[in-house]
Amino acid sequence: MHTNDSILSEVDTITKAIDDATYSLKSACSGLRFCYLSDVSKEFTELRGEATNYAMVYKEMIFPFADLVVNNIKNFCDNHQFDFDTFKDCIDDFKEEADKKHKLAMYTTELHKKILKEFKQEEDKAIKIYNISELEVKKIKEEVEKLQSLEEIKTWVDALILIPLNSINRIRAIIKKGQLKRQEAIKVAIGLIRDESIKKFTISLEKIAGFFNNLSMYLSSLTDEKSIRLYYHASKYTMEKVSRSCLNFISNIPAIESDLDAIKSDIDAIGYEYNENYVNRWYTEQKVRINGREMSFLEHGKILFAEDRRILRMLGIDNE
Repeated sequence: MHTNDSILSEVDTITKAIDDATYSLKSACSGLRFCYLSDVSKEFTELRGEATNYAMVYKEMIFPFADLVVNNIKNFCDNHQFDFDTFKDCIDDFKEEADKKHKLAMYTTELHKKILKEFKQEEDKAIKIYNISELEVKKIKEEVEKLQSLEEIKTWVDALILIPLNSINRIRAIIKKGQLKRQEAIKVAIGLIRDESIKKFTISLEKIAGFFNNLSMYLSSLTDEKSIRLYYHASKYTMEKVSRSCLNFISNIPAIESDLDAIKSDIDAIGYEYNENYVNRWYTEQKVRINGREMSFLEHGKILFAEDRRILRMLGIDNE
């Protein structure tokens, strides 16, 4: 059974989870953007083409839920700053809201797990290209260092003899550094396709969902003014910490959205075509198993969020 102390001790965990989520999502979206660099290897271009549908699904269908999860948590935490009488009168609403936050975080976790499986399909190819890129990075770095060492000859005689060679080497070093930058970018992008950043973000979401599940059950156990008051006074500061982490996440949203918005432009610029029908029907065609029953994400969402018009609209359902 959860106690006031045990619930509030989880706040550090959820605060770290949100901070980790911020970093992981930024890395994931930057990785997705890197996937659409031009002038890369044939193997990487093919892999990028196969992953394009997944990238567009993440941009259009999954990221909005991740954004909503953190914004909702912040609103929930900010409401702990009410005066006690207002808080006490609203305790049933807090119980209901904690349960809603749990459901939304779990649903968003399942969305991320599903897209992880799709990225996973490309993992063998990604590992092969990553290993090639790693060797290329090492090779280019060695060549750059060798060229730069020739530039650093200090004696007058050597410098006089090597002036033409130095000029050529300087140009070569600049070219090699450009190649190095591209190869390192490929490594970052491959890291995304190998799903590490999204995987870490998903783990953070699971922790957030677990916290709100525990909190919902604990709030349901508060039946008298004394227990409510104890929770209220202890939670005001701790929820403020969570709110600050949420604010940090929210402040990074413009940069994350910029990377995601740029993906569509990059896809158009390099002449890729993605399957819009696949993207638009993703909620309908992708399945999730709930309590032993398999259903589409759309059906699952209708059940979970039957009274939430905003989320139903996000799922493409006009409930008005």
